[in-house]
Amino acid sequence: MIDKEFENILKKMFNEHKELFLGEINGFRSILSDCTLNAFPKERERLIKMQQAGCIEHIYKTDDYAKIKDALVKKLDDDFDLSPSKSIELLDLLFRILKSNAMNNYTAAKESTPNIQTVKPIPIPNQQTHTKSNLSSPHNKTTHYKTPTHWENYKFFYKNIIALLLIIFVCGLVARAVSIEWVENLFLGILGGAIVVIITMIILAIRELLDI
Repeated sequence: MIDKEFENILKKMFNEHKELFLGEINGFRSILSDCTLNAFPKERERLIKMQQAGCIEHIYKTDDYAKIKDALVKKLDDDFDLSPSKSIELLDLLFRILKSNAMNNYTAAKESTPNIQTVKPIPIPNQQTHTKSNLSSPHNKTTHYKTPTHWENYKFFYKNIIALLLIIFVCGLVARAVSIEWVENLFLGILGGAIVVIITMIILAIRELLDI
């Protein structure tokens, strides 16, 4: 496993001395020694072999690291006696460092792109259909109220008067049959009142019909 401090040194070296990092071998070896202070001798040796094999340049220029990775590992194994177990991890580290800026720029551009959603038009209802449905709605129907007539207002009262007159009339007939004088006089008085009521009802009915 590659030391985290060595990884940070390579990142700083690439960010601050990019031209030397990607340049010819002498400048690369010099800046590598300066940045590492001659520490990490094994890692420096492997990295110098990778630079000589052109791995750094290939990784920096490629758009598909996975496609060239196996070829780079084989070249290091065949030409520089660097086994895959020693080269793969360092190649992956170089890929992360060399492509970090490109990936960060892509991520930032993707996040800054506004998410534009298509706004669906609001459907406008058919005005004619809408008007027709409103007119046919039971809530919009106009209720016509009929003005109650005089008879409808007072029919309960008149029915009771007529029933009472019928009872009194029957009582009067019975009183006349048994010859009770005061009952006959009462009957005649009530009968006169009934006639007045009946005449009043007839007058009111005529007024209703004539709408006076």
